[in-house]
Amino acid sequence: MDRKTVRKYLAPAEASGITPGPPMSEADRAGLTEGWFPGLVDGRLRQVVEVVAAGQP
Repeated sequence: MDRKTVRKYLAPAEASGITPGPPMSEADRAGLTEGWFPGLVDGRLRQVVEVVAAGQP
């Protein structure tokens, strides 16, 4: 994995003060991820691409 990609996804967590330690619940992680990266969580954004690609021969 490229170092810039790792930094891109770690930066919001580090800015929020998240450090290695006890695991977070899935619900807590989902809420944070949704706020930081809405394009990864909102399925509607990807479905448009899938519909366009499905119409291609």
